Amino acid sequence: MNPLKRLRAIRTRNRTTSGSILFPIALLLGTIGIFMAPLVHIWFPKTNPEVEKYKEVLEAGEQQVLSDITALRSSYSNGKLTAVSYVEALHSLQDRLNYLSTRNKDLLARKVDSERIFDWKTTRVFLVGLGIRLPYLFFSILVSLLLFKLNIKDKNLNRVSFFLQISCFTISFYEIIWVFWNAQDYPLETYRVAILVACTLPALICFYALRHLFEKRRNYYRKLDGMIDFLIEIRNKDFKSLLKTAVKNDARNLEYQKELRKTSKEFEDKIYDKALEIMD
Repeated sequence: MNPLKRLRAIRTRNRTTSGSILFPIALLLGTIGIFMAPLVHIWFPKTNPEVEKYKEVLEAGEQQVLSDITALRSSYSNGKLTAVSYVEALHSLQDRLNYLSTRNKDLLARKVDSERIFDWKTTRVFLVGLGIRLPYLFFSILVSLLLFKLNIKDKNLNRVSFFLQISCFTISFYEIIWVFWNAQDYPLETYRVAILVACTLPALICFYALRHLFEKRRNYYRKLDGMIDFLIEIRNKDFKSLLKTAVKNDARNLEYQKELRKTSKEFEDKIYDKALEIMD
């Protein structure tokens, strides 16, 4: 095959291969993220082990009072206590039990609050909240990749595409930030509006970053095509013209003709090698 024809084939193959590998990989990773994010929480315990241990310590005091009440009733049934003594002791133990129950509920609530993760009760609950929101971001990235891949030329469709992507990214960041936001200094509506407005900036950054990557790739291939076409034009137009002129000037000299063919072959090989170097 002619070196320049091989060059065209390699250029087409390289472009197709690079595009056909990277894009499906990105889609596959996004798909895995969408599938796995809502399921990560199943590998974590439903309750906080530290809270459960603390709860057992608190309940031990209540259980001791209940055991004392049981022993007291047994003593009264066996006639070891008078009715008056039994009633007084029982009231005292019940007051103690009520006090411990109220105190323990307060202490347990404080322990739960101290162990919260971004105001979520447990790690599992936090991962549930994050896991069902994270796919929004993956979906947004996939939507942008697909739209940039289509390379829409229509201006109106491009505007719609822009607002679609910004809306997707904005709501995605809004949902994710809300997972980590636990401040309550202002009314809830104030936070919602503020976060929604603030999310517009990262949404724009994501949009323009992805667009820059695609534009950079297109410009690279555009410049590469221009360079390859320039080399091919030199070979097919300028060099061939000079070669024909040289052949006509000394058509009877076989050694000269042979040397011209050799020089022509070396020139084509150099163009081919240089083009391959550029593509690499």
